[in-house]
Amino acid sequence: KKNFPSNVRLPGCVNLPVLVPERLVVTGADEPVCAHAGEDVTLSCSVDTHVNVTELQLKWIKTDDDGDILVLLYDDGENRPESQDERYSRRAEFYTEEIPKGNFSVKLRKVRTEDKGEFRCEVHSDTDSASTTARIAALGESPGHLHKVSHRANQAGLRRGTGQFSMSRRGRQGPTTQTTNPDPGPPGAGCLDPAAIILWRGTTALSGSCSAVPAAPSCPAVPVASSTPCPAGPVAPAGPSAPSIPVNVHLDPSTAHPKLIISGDWKSVRLGENRQTFPENSLRFDHVVNVLGKESFSSGRHYWEVEVKHKTDWTLGVAKRTVSRKGTLLIRPDAGFWTIILKDGMYKANSESPVLLSLKETPQKVGVYVDYGRGQVSFYSVDSRTHIFSFSGYNFTEELHPLLRPGLNDDGKNTSPLIITPIDGPGGDPEPMGTRQDGAPTHCRTLSHQWEI
Repeated sequence: KKNFPSNVRLPGCVNLPVLVPERLVVTGADEPVCAHAGEDVTLSCSVDTHVNVTELQLKWIKTDDDGDILVLLYDDGENRPESQDERYSRRAEFYTEEIPKGNFSVKLRKVRTEDKGEFRCEVHSDTDSASTTARIAALGESPGHLHKVSHRANQAGLRRGTGQFSMSRRGRQGPTTQTTNPDPGPPGAGCLDPAAIILWRGTTALSGSCSAVPAAPSCPAVPVASSTPCPAGPVAPAGPSAPSIPVNVHLDPSTAHPKLIISGDWKSVRLGENRQTFPENSLRFDHVVNVLGKESFSSGRHYWEVEVKHKTDWTLGVAKRTVSRKGTLLIRPDAGFWTIILKDGMYKANSESPVLLSLKETPQKVGVYVDYGRGQVSFYSVDSRTHIFSFSGYNFTEELHPLLRPGLNDDGKNTSPLIITPIDGPGGDPEPMGTRQDGAPTHCRTLSHQWEI
């Protein structure tokens, strides 16, 4: 038997190419989804667009102890809602306009307790199959009924945990009403189910007792905001570290892209028409229209708010001090950026696999919360008092700076600036902050972790 080199063409023979089918590449979100009952959530699933998506069959399946439940089916280039389980009829839907881009993320409306658990995105072609999973890790009662909570709740001794509690509401007129919850029982191994309580200045108070339990590591903590004077003792329920206070963020002109125009008080930024001339500076972004804040964080918890009204394109978040500033950049955590973006009418979290975000209302002001020790960056709609997204579980080892990008002007539709706004004090107006003897501010907007009761 003779062996011939592969490049030798034999007489009377035709060399035919060998077609190797391309593998399906399917990606999802790295983090579980934590939500409250009644909210809308997005479960992420993307297919590499080298594949013709109209030739794929894709199933979203909810894994259940009693068997798999078909949530959504895409087949023969069409959505097949008639095939989905009735429990997800009119609740689960694709982002249809995103499908040609390979984005098969599903929007799940009005989340229920039974939705907690794992969802599987299965993709099948004629030659290959692949899948990814998404997980709804925690569900709690919607906090909408706790519209305002008095600062008296700060002295109620609430601790992270479970147990009975009662809520009393006294309106400006009329009698007091009271509601008591049943004891939810001992905590399990996963995330706790009870609602996160958002504390706001008002006329409602909480009372009750709770047993202390550790927080579930798989769920990003949701801050509790309280616009109240700081009492003499701890502002938030007992915890391992001090509550956060607002950061008086100022933009750093030395980092700003040459087309960005910074206000004289360093509190707002917009995109100009022309590129300005500056001396060469290694700190300056020269391609991406970013600017960083002067303030930096290497410990503790920090919070600030940015007005985004009348804007069609913006990016907010934080960046490591050592991020690259030159040329085209990857704006995602593995490159040192933790941000969310509004662009082309869609809100996304800039993770390694971008996460499409479902927001009930258009934010006019966005709060950014950093817990350095927990490796967490969270975003909130200030006006609606709702959580937008959290990056969590990161190991921060460098200083972090606030980041703002006002976006391109979008034919005149996006010329409004991003504005770093003061945070209101108890009376509704900005208040100066002094300090106590122990160094804590005399007035602060407290952000502590999710207090589950």
